[in-house]
Amino acid sequence: MTNHSTPRKAASALKIFALICVAGAIVVFALASFLGISLTRPAAPARDKGSTPSASKKPVVLKFPRTYLGKWQSRDGTILWIKSDGKADFHAGDTDVSGGILIVDEKKKVLKISSVFDISKQWKIERGPTKKPNGETVIKLNGEEFKRVGSGDALESDAS
Repeated sequence: MTNHSTPRKAASALKIFALICVAGAIVVFALASFLGISLTRPAAPARDKGSTPSASKKPVVLKFPRTYLGKWQSRDGTILWIKSDGKADFHAGDTDVSGGILIVDEKKKVLKISSVFDISKQWKIERGPTKKPNGETVIKLNGEEFKRVGSGDALESDAS
């Protein structure tokens, strides 16, 4: 009497292994897509040994007026930090976003900061950045006045 169950077990194990591999690939692609990572882009070109990363970067072209740059704080403690690298941070209550995507649409009167994890905050621009007679620069968003308390330099420490 011959035992034919060994080849069947091997075929079943192979099918299970293949299903696990396919499921794993789907998870990797879904996660990469969610995080905005392209798995098909070519590798970065090699730099000369003498070049520095900052020397090889192109300048950031801002899609909003430079007058919005800076660290802004409202009376309720909300902080917006619109940086010269085109990114933004905000702290409002229990919500924090660092390195968020910034949208300033002066025609629609909207300022929005959002993260890759779909955490976002949107403000209505009631008055763009203006200088008061006392020298302070303020912006009015959602009825709240924000005062500029720091620069928009992306290299500035967060301690200011």
